[in-house]
Amino acid sequence: TAYGVTLGSDPSGVDTRVEGVVIRSNVFRHYRGDGTVVHLQNHGSRGLIQDVTIQENVFVESEFQVELVNVQGSANRIVGTRVIGNRFQDNEDGTVLLNQGRPVVPPATANQIADTLISGNTFIGNRRWARSRSRPAVSPSAPTSSPWSKKRRRRTETRPSSTVISA
Repeated sequence: TAYGVTLGSDPSGVDTRVEGVVIRSNVFRHYRGDGTVVHLQNHGSRGLIQDVTIQENVFVESEFQVELVNVQGSANRIVGTRVIGNRFQDNEDGTVLLNQGRPVVPPATANQIADTLISGNTFIGNRRWARSRSRPAVSPSAPTSSPWSKKRRRRTETRPSSTVISA
């Protein structure tokens, strides 16, 4: 499993904070398997990942490009993420937004992904261009406030029914 960039906390973390990170002008190519190219993840309790910008990168032939996930624990938040002006080409999935926990005991609770902007990205030849989901038995709150703007799709991009799209 390979990760290009991973930000967040480990399972023992309490009140951890990651703020104001910019990931810009990189080329990520051929990340396969269970890893994610840019991985924002919270474990533990009351973790905060805030104001992360993923901008003007190129993601090619990779399994999962961008993942926002509250893995386990409680009251974790990922807020103010900006995915802007990137190119997603020939990937398995485009941008992946997940507010899921692992099926562990105790289950993840009261986690949130909010105020996410995905704008001005180009999607070419991907199997999917976005996916958003929550495991209801694990985490009661799905991603919220995820405006999608300036979407550019080419060839056979499709929008899964679970994608959160608002004006």
